[in-house]
Amino acid sequence: GKQYDVLLVDRDCPVADGFEITRAVRQMERDMRMAKSKQMALELQQGGAAQHVNHEPFVALPVIAFTGKVEPDDLRQYMEIGMDGCVSKPVESAAML
Repeated sequence: GKQYDVLLVDRDCPVADGFEITRAVRQMERDMRMAKSKQMALELQQGGAAQHVNHEPFVALPVIAFTGKVEPDDLRQYMEIGMDGCVSKPVESAAML
C-alpha cells in the first residue's frame, strides 16, 4: 500500500471527525500488528524462520489534529485518543509545507 508521512485530520469535520478517524487508524494499525505477529508465529510453528514476513519494525502513522481548539484539556484529549500533536487554525498553507 501507499506510505504516508503524516495524517492531518480536522478535529470537527462533520462527516467523520478527527477523533473517529484517529480511532479507526489506530485500530487498523493494531490489526496489522496482530496479523503480522500471527503470521510470524505460524511460520515458526511450521519450522520456518519466518522468512516471508516483513521484519521491519512497525511504525505508527503520526496523526495531527487541525483545530482551533488548543487549550490544555483539548491537547490532553488529542493525546489520549491517539493523536500525536496538533496544528492550530488558522494556518498559512506555506507553513504546512
